[in-house]
Amino acid sequence: MTFQKDYRPLIVNACWAWILIWIPTIVMAMAISNTRARLDGGVLTYTTGAVTKRTTNIDLYRVRSVSSEDSFFAGGSLTFTYGDGTSDRLRYIRNATDLSPRFRALIDEQRGKQKIHSREDI
Repeated sequence: MTFQKDYRPLIVNACWAWILIWIPTIVMAMAISNTRARLDGGVLTYTTGAVTKRTTNIDLYRVRSVSSEDSFFAGGSLTFTYGDGTSDRLRYIRNATDLSPRFRALIDEQRGKQKIHSREDI
């Protein structure tokens, strides 16, 4: 009596591996597609998340500096640093390096409207 090898479990396992490999990509795509940003007056509202929504409100007059990062693998991001040293990082931003100077101008405008001067201005 001889036994033959059955390769069917290998095929099923390979199919499950292909399905499971896409789960992180699907989760990331949902997070990026549910990202929203809106600028109303001097407040930037940034909402992200697929299952758990996280909303960040940034008062532009409180921001001390804006930095941008643009990577092929991680995408673009903007980091807003406040006067007290805390910061907010906004991810999934296309052309972040182009937006950084625009936000710097908006921040300066909002600080002028609020009559807030930095130590460099004094």
